[in-house]
Amino acid sequence: KGGYILRAILNDGSNVKDFRKTSDIDLDIISEEYFTLIVDKIVPLVEHWVNLGKVNKYTISEPKDNATGNIKLYRKRDENTKAFVFCGIDIAVHPVSYGIIMLEDKLPCYAIERMLADKFWSMYFTSNKKVLYHRIKDILDIYLIGRYLDTNEKTLNEDLLISCVKKRMDSSHVNELCCVSTFELVFQKYPESVIDLLRKEIDFRISPKMINTLNVEDVINDGLAFINFVLGVVR
Repeated sequence: KGGYILRAILNDGSNVKDFRKTSDIDLDIISEEYFTLIVDKIVPLVEHWVNLGKVNKYTISEPKDNATGNIKLYRKRDENTKAFVFCGIDIAVHPVSYGIIMLEDKLPCYAIERMLADKFWSMYFTSNKKVLYHRIKDILDIYLIGRYLDTNEKTLNEDLLISCVKKRMDSSHVNELCCVSTFELVFQKYPESVIDLLRKEIDFRISPKMINTLNVEDVINDGLAFINFVLGVVR
């Protein structure tokens, strides 16, 4: 799942895929026991990169207490600088029995509807402003997916989208949604902060040749429109 898969799904000859940059890989597993299997597959490859000098070092953190596990890859710009993380492989425990499609190379991944459901949830149900600010990229991704759908005259499978949202509600033990999302409440209270964060996110994640085609207000308005659409259908 995540930005890498989003780019792969949007890779259809349009320039929409050129918008989203990412250096991380996101994986989901059905239980913590699978983490060891993933690590056993990945570590030999990473060790090979270390031997080639492409990776300086790596760290492994297991998932526990609902926290995401990860493998972080480090490299140095030169011998006199501190090693920095240039790629993170996040491995989280989530249900993988729904909203899954197969890419052409037989790689199982989240359907757009599942990704949108997760991004809706992060914008609707974040616990506080700090967490919301950390997930501001989800509003940008919602906008980019909508732009892709419009550009290519594609439509969402609304039944699948709503089903994925309801499964998130079930897993979070939420029976009913209120009429206003956390994102909208925070934006109403701190509009300048949200706009500033979103501009920084755009600068970080959007290809330079595409950045001038994005309008921050459009991103926010389209993101809110999508969130409120889902709220209207689910409620």
